[in-house]
Amino acid sequence: MKFLNIDFAAWYSVMLAAAAAAMIIWFTLRGEIKTVEEILFKLVTNAEMKYPGGTGELKKAEVIEKIYLKLPPLLRGILTEERLSDMVEQALERAKEIWRNNHNISEYIQKNK
Repeated sequence: MKFLNIDFAAWYSVMLAAAAAAMIIWFTLRGEIKTVEEILFKLVTNAEMKYPGGTGELKKAEVIEKIYLKLPPLLRGILTEERLSDMVEQALERAKEIWRNNHNISEYIQKNK
């Protein structure tokens, strides 16, 4: 059977290679995203210690700027400012939960403000 002047075995090989490449890219990006989420947690915590209350937009802008500079070029093209903003919000929610449940971290943040 021929499709686009490529026999079935060759077409199957091309599709299999494309699927494998897509899986590698997906798992690589997923691993990178998890790393970005961990870095965001640290950046959000540092911003919380650096700036007083009521400066949320300033904290967020600093975190986005710092994370953007740390991103690999591939992720810079994929993660828009809006997506990074959402990720910062998620990191903040996660951080607040950790801060509430870990007295040592909460005390450390208050002491270093």
